[in-house]
Amino acid sequence: MNAPGLPEPIRDEAIGVCRELGPGAKSYLINEDLHYHNVLAADREPWLVIDPLIVAGDREFGLAPLLWGRLEESSTHRILDALIEIERLDADRARAWTFAGAVVKWTYTQGRVAENCRSIARALATLRP
Repeated sequence: MNAPGLPEPIRDEAIGVCRELGPGAKSYLINEDLHYHNVLAADREPWLVIDPLIVAGDREFGLAPLLWGRLEESSTHRILDALIEIERLDADRARAWTFAGAVVKWTYTQGRVAENCRSIARALATLRP
């Protein structure tokens, strides 16, 4: 996990989140690739999710992709707070997993998504309890 420009404290914090929360993560099926380009209008239902990337973990783990494509519309905190409220999630776990997910994505992507992940990670690093 050594992306160019990834500060060691952010990297270390993300590793700490995974070590702390990973072993106790619940076994929900989570779509790790649920972002706005993978939700389409459909005929059978109002929307259809395509191209799922399913992993087992905490429900809070799957929020990061929902922020990557929407930072131009609002702030990390506002989007995340809305998702936490709508889904009735544990706020601390959601912030921690979203932070870690953004850091991981930052390490292997480029362009706008990498910049958004950097912004998410920097915004949430200071919120960790």
